[in-house]
Amino acid sequence: MIVFSRARIDDDKEPDFDDIRAVLSNSANVFVGSAKATGPKRAEAAVISALKVPLLLNSKIEGARNILLAISSGKVKITIDEIGEINDYIQNETGHCTNIVLGVSEDLKLEDAIAVNILATGF
Repeated sequence: MIVFSRARIDDDKEPDFDDIRAVLSNSANVFVGSAKATGPKRAEAAVISALKVPLLLNSKIEGARNILLAISSGKVKITIDEIGEINDYIQNETGHCTNIVLGVSEDLKLEDAIAVNILATGF
């Protein structure tokens, strides 16, 4: 089950401080991951890489109750299918019980890449 407390799919709209505050409130542990990828499976590659943070190799997002997910795309816009693929992957990794606050924005410097930033809390 995917629950969006606020789903924003507008260009140039990234998560703001209210979103960050909502995700971080009453949370002791925080997982942060970030990655970008290109190519035909760029969504899958980006989310997998974002969850494989070298400093947190043994850390997983299983059981996270809240996730702030920021996705940026460049000249080649992200598709709804790619957003769904990223959400599905995160839900599988958390155990299908997380609240995702999603922000999608455009960053032309990314060219044909997408960037995925994940902040997970509530373990």
